[in-house]
Amino acid sequence: MATWSQGIIVLDKNKKLIKHILPLGKTSKEIKLARATYLKQGPDGYIWASGRDGICKIHPRTFAVDNFDNTALSQFDSAYCFTFSFTSADDLWLSVFSQGVYHYHIGTDQLEQFSPENGLVYKSAWCMKPDLQGNMYI
Repeated sequence: MATWSQGIIVLDKNKKLIKHILPLGKTSKEIKLARATYLKQGPDGYIWASGRDGICKIHPRTFAVDNFDNTALSQFDSAYCFTFSFTSADDLWLSVFSQGVYHYHIGTDQLEQFSPENGLVYKSAWCMKPDLQGNMYI
């Protein structure tokens, strides 16, 4: 569960608390997100989270947090990342409030921006979903 300001809560199948991941971002046990608003399991098996102050991923067994320090994704550490979607294990699509949509190539750490200047009709996207042919619906 993503909370408004208290990080992420992990419950087991019996609804018992097994982990509270704090929103401080100072260690590998804490998320950097001041407000986590979206959670999704990625193709790598990690739980990915986005919200105010960027995007991160959490190992589902150890709960170790990867805040993507020293990657191209760290440029969003002070941005509000809405939603994201994967089109493959190496391709992440990320909506960033008032900045557009970004296609992130995980293996090469490269970002490609889509904005009103190159085809996007608005500077934010509320929802994104790929179809079976690889087209991205925004």
